[in-house]
Amino acid sequence: MQASIYHQVHVILCDDKDDFIQRLHDISADQGIKPYKHIRRTHLPYVTDISIPTGINHAETYKHMLSKIYKFTDPVVNAVIEAKPRLNRIMSAYAEIGDQTQRELLFECNMVHRYTKAGQASRSMNINLSKRLHLTMYGTNPLAFVGPDNAADMHH
Repeated sequence: MQASIYHQVHVILCDDKDDFIQRLHDISADQGIKPYKHIRRTHLPYVTDISIPTGINHAETYKHMLSKIYKFTDPVVNAVIEAKPRLNRIMSAYAEIGDQTQRELLFECNMVHRYTKAGQASRSMNINLSKRLHLTMYGTNPLAFVGPDNAADMHH
């Protein structure tokens, strides 16, 4: 007795060899572009856009890069730059901390200063922004979702 078990298999019926070749080509093309479509639909739509210009110097490029992180407004970006003025300083600080939970909290208490008509308002960066920065800068999963918490399931 012989048994075959198939799991998550798609059966494609073809009329002839040419039809088979065309369908195989279409499936291969869809699978090849799938990761890029996934990224485009998530929190990093600019990742697949290679025409984004860099800044005129390293500091401007660093600031522009930080501003692309979801919910990183100019005051938040400035708070990160004030604490760690260069990317290598963020990476070194993360590398020195052995525990991932502690790395995620590295920027939690950094003060974000916002100027309003009434004067200066300050608040701490908060745990969500600190975790988001850690995940973006030091995370190892290139498809990790760092956008709005409730939107993570919309794109999968």
